[in-house]
Amino acid sequence: MMEEPVISAKRLSKRYYLDTIKKSNARLRILDLLRLPYDILQGDLPQFRNRGNRVIWALKDVSFDLQRGERLGVIGRNGAGKTTLLKILSRLIYPTEGEAVIRGRTTALFGVGTGFKPKLTGRENILYSAALHGMTKREIRDRMDEIIEFSGIERFIDMPIHHYSKGMYARLAFSVAAHLDSEILLLDEVLAGGDIGFQKKCLARMEGLAGAGRTILFVSHNMNAVIGLCNRCIWIEEGQIVEEGPPRNVVQAYAKRMLKLQASFVVSASNPHESVQEPAPQPVTRSPAPHDDAPVDRAPCGAELIRIELLDQYGQTKELFIRDEPIRVRVEYRVLRDDIPILPVLHLHREGVHVLTTHPLEVKPEPKGSVFQSQVEIPSRLLNTGEYDFSIALVTPVRPKWRHVFLENVLSIKVVPENDPERIFSGDYRGCVRPDLDWVSKRLRN
Repeated sequence: MMEEPVISAKRLSKRYYLDTIKKSNARLRILDLLRLPYDILQGDLPQFRNRGNRVIWALKDVSFDLQRGERLGVIGRNGAGKTTLLKILSRLIYPTEGEAVIRGRTTALFGVGTGFKPKLTGRENILYSAALHGMTKREIRDRMDEIIEFSGIERFIDMPIHHYSKGMYARLAFSVAAHLDSEILLLDEVLAGGDIGFQKKCLARMEGLAGAGRTILFVSHNMNAVIGLCNRCIWIEEGQIVEEGPPRNVVQAYAKRMLKLQASFVVSASNPHESVQEPAPQPVTRSPAPHDDAPVDRAPCGAELIRIELLDQYGQTKELFIRDEPIRVRVEYRVLRDDIPILPVLHLHREGVHVLTTHPLEVKPEPKGSVFQSQVEIPSRLLNTGEYDFSIALVTPVRPKWRHVFLENVLSIKVVPENDPERIFSGDYRGCVRPDLDWVSKRLRN
């Protein structure tokens, strides 16, 4: 007799009304008020609008079964319905139609640090989270050292976590989830906040859990991770499953669709009668600014990222920096095609605001198989206090540009105030940058 599936989703659908969403969003309410005079002139009064036109189906008729020990990858664009699916399976929201049957103890992890208490220390949050999942004090004590060691943030474990960077949040959150006695793990973008080394560590841990009979549902934009970890995959588009099967096949179909959309956008933006051509290899001595025109993703890639890490002035990896410390970013990559120039481009963001973009000023074609290491230093006292995210791209900076690799928010840091007893201004400074500039003052009159 065949064993019952541990997760059984039958025609899951989730409906939202746009008016309901707008009522909870001040910006959308203001926009509605601003366009009200225009709507009245057009005879489109709010009370007479067709309610059916304001329906949004975040999920529509999603069905699948997941057996014990299976690893299901869920891919798709932002807004496709992936997180909605996980929220239904974790009982955070209920479906409008259909049903989901879960057989087993479940742990859900959404993003970084979900459910943590900011004023508690890392150690206290481990105790708090484990207790919420039904672990006894003895079980928690027995696993405490293992959880802390896996997270790699031993030095900061007794610090309140509101001082943590996003990467440190991600490390602690996954470490706790991976050491609980759960039979089912629902993971939504859990690799987004950690560095590449920790991501590999997480994937190895998930493979071990799956080998021990745990069931994993893994939502991610990291296609390599989906292929490496999962034995099944579904692609969700506009709330519906458009393809299901072996991860490599589904990921390839998804990638082809995304490249086709990008290529059609580039063609229509320039000349609808032109086709997108692969750039002819040519030497470059001075790299053009990367914002001249948007790079187009290229498949197969001409480069691969091996490693990216954050270092202090002594070469030690870290994520928490004092403002008077320099921040070094080291990138290691490999060239996969002959005679094309590869340029590493680093973007820095803070709360969605672009702070800066930097890249080497000179680049030249290199033979296939060449491995390079590039390092850039952000000087001390340049950034303001706060949290920052790094994104990395490997591009060929000739027209049309090709983007071989792009990892968004792959690293994160937290910059904290320096201990300066001579500091004149004791308040908070606005803005993302706060350089110490030279001022010259002189007395004009007594």
